[in-house]
Amino acid sequence: MSLAHNVSETPQGNLKEIAPNVFSYIQPDGTWFINNMGLIVGKTESISIDTTSTERRNRSYINAIEALTPHPVKLVVNTHHHADHTHGNFMFPDATIIAHSECRRVMVETGIPNYRSAFPDVEWGELKFRAADITFSGLTALHLDDLTIELAGL
Repeated sequence: MSLAHNVSETPQGNLKEIAPNVFSYIQPDGTWFINNMGLIVGKTESISIDTTSTERRNRSYINAIEALTPHPVKLVVNTHHHADHTHGNFMFPDATIIAHSECRRVMVETGIPNYRSAFPDVEWGELKFRAADITFSGLTALHLDDLTIELAGL
């Protein structure tokens, strides 16, 4: 399998409602650094569960969010440090990024340059590194309207 992303040939992902105001962003399989994200839409703001790996894939995700809701993403939760879950953090400049403390540590340790050298054929775009702003260990809870979202470091 080639590592190169020919974006013009890569089908775009889409948001699918899996519970009231809870969406899964499914990206078609077919190449490296493909992941799925989550979106929780509140009355005035939204929470993204992860971002994705390349600038173009993140732009597609953001476009899908903007087509779905006027409520901006104010919080991004990184589930782990891999590029396909964190490289788009910078594309949410008005959001706070939260991750487990170990996730942030490894993100800072590996950064973007290590991935670029390991996978030079991937069309990353103009990525900017952004680690988590807030970290947790153990259990923590987020609140969006009447919804409580529990995060657990495993």
